[in-house]
Amino acid sequence: MRNTLTLIALLVTSVANAAQPAGAVVDTSVAFESVEAAATAGEVAAYAASQSKEFAGVIVNIDGKFYISTPVSSGQEGHFSLAIRLTASQHLVALYHSHPSNGSADGIKSQSFSSDDVTVAKTLKVTSYIGVQYDHTLRAFTPGVTHASLGVSDGDVIGKF
Repeated sequence: MRNTLTLIALLVTSVANAAQPAGAVVDTSVAFESVEAAATAGEVAAYAASQSKEFAGVIVNIDGKFYISTPVSSGQEGHFSLAIRLTASQHLVALYHSHPSNGSADGIKSQSFSSDDVTVAKTLKVTSYIGVQYDHTLRAFTPGVTHASLGVSDGDVIGKF
């Protein structure tokens, strides 16, 4: 899972290798009461989009409600690219992305946040969610809360999708 995510003003860009970042749009038509509910909805949408490529999006807070961006993919396995422009009223609170499974060995490996996933969450100071397609678990990594060893973390299982 190779990602590098930087926040520049109100532009969030995740660049994987030299891939062109895919543009995501925040969907304000459906509000969620919690960030976990938004993360679950994002992972369901990412799972529906593809089971073999990583899809990613962001979760924003607008006036106490949570909204997800459309999940996007660079079309590559093992990493994602994401670009999104946030308005002044949209506050980045979390990231979500899928960890597809292409067999049992990949599936077990996909249950962990990669060192890049952990670095991105720490850099942006937001929770990162993964939807593990192998076992349909929703996992969270929160910088300063969730344990990471050698830059990798299994995260906390917070539900199923």
